[in-house]
Amino acid sequence: MVRLKSFLVCAPTIGLFSFALTSQVFAQNPAQIDQANKTITSSPALEFKTSTHAFPFTKPKNAGLFLEVAIVTDPKLPQINQDLIAAALESAAKTFEIRFGLQKPHFVVTSSLSVSEFMKQAPLETSKYCLSQISKRYRGTGPQEFEPYEQKAKKFLKKWSLKSLTSFVTDSKIKRSPTYDGVYEHLIERYVTTVQRLAETKTRSQQPLVRPKYSTEQSFAAWNCALREQRNFDVIITNAFIMADIMSEPHPHAFFGKAKVGGIATLNPHRNALGKAALLATTFAIDTPITWLSELDGKPALPKERAEILGDYLLAHEIAHAIIGIPDVYDHPAECLMTSRPNQSYRVGLQLLRRHQKPCSRCRKWVDAYRAYHKAVKMLSNNRPRSALRYLSRASKITPKHFHGGYRRKMSDISYLVAKAYGEIGRKSRSLKFARRALELNPRSKEAQNYLETITSTDTEP
Repeated sequence: MVRLKSFLVCAPTIGLFSFALTSQVFAQNPAQIDQANKTITSSPALEFKTSTHAFPFTKPKNAGLFLEVAIVTDPKLPQINQDLIAAALESAAKTFEIRFGLQKPHFVVTSSLSVSEFMKQAPLETSKYCLSQISKRYRGTGPQEFEPYEQKAKKFLKKWSLKSLTSFVTDSKIKRSPTYDGVYEHLIERYVTTVQRLAETKTRSQQPLVRPKYSTEQSFAAWNCALREQRNFDVIITNAFIMADIMSEPHPHAFFGKAKVGGIATLNPHRNALGKAALLATTFAIDTPITWLSELDGKPALPKERAEILGDYLLAHEIAHAIIGIPDVYDHPAECLMTSRPNQSYRVGLQLLRRHQKPCSRCRKWVDAYRAYHKAVKMLSNNRPRSALRYLSRASKITPKHFHGGYRRKMSDISYLVAKAYGEIGRKSRSLKFARRALELNPRSKEAQNYLETITSTDTEP
């Protein structure tokens, strides 16, 4: 087991803990620290208690990328071990730094709650976004359910080349003469069969693992909505089973695979640490006794390997989605953290990463675009708008069109900063042009909307 120099801070009144991988403690009572150290030493596998409250903490100065974490547990499934979480978060931070050459994140666990408590944070019945997501959820009735979403689904698949998609295809005729129509039909056939098998699968307590027609607690649509709408966390770690089920967005590695989700990175307008995003990873496939859904190739994993799968293979992958915008890819080299291959288990994927420690050269264009964008942010904060414009020009040119979180949204963010930079050097007409462009690309951008309202409220034209 990887051991961390970290602290367990007990809060007896609300049954909660908080620890930080930065070796700093966020507590008001220093006497708790000594007791916490004794507790973690004598009981290294404490269960998490459920609470919807967060323990108070203070963000350290100059912490860099600082992420708040919640543990969300399904009581019907194998529970999450505290040492696993601590080691996995440390592992994820190191892997992200090594693979992408960027500053590693710091984490603090602030809450533990049940799946049902977490889902209550998602306004499933009132949010337009949530209603839209839930309406596209597959409910297990057969291929006819996909008919209203066929064109959107095919457009979604065209984000990837036919060659990379064909690697998932098992039909020899489609392999010989691949088309997007043929790949789509094959994908739906495989997926419907897999979901039927999932619906027949039971947990150890003989409860259904998933009920596609009724339940939302195992639905990717619902989890994605909850992750987007909640306001308290940047990272969620859960033991839940999550079924890929949005029919308009059939992610190939999930729909061709076991229809399960290992992680999610999605937009979140309420969280700023990850650039209006939040992410999730689940331990389900690491800990499940259900053989066909396990990702360990039939062999148990030692604690260190389990932590590295969760940290290196899942969490670091989702962090790269959220921060850098690298999408899921299927044709990058073996050292690529972002690639998924047909029938490749988590264990095999981790072994490949261990053997190939260098960064992926084909991910470099996303990393370079990220660096240019954030260099521009720094220039603006240092009152150097002309330098910021140079970096923003480069970011706009090199940002790949296949971008996790949406290319138009990223171009909106760049246009907004261009508008601010022009505003600071007194070129109001240019500033107005790019502010309007930012809103055109992303009508939901509150930053662009507020900025446009501010500059149009003045009558002075330089």
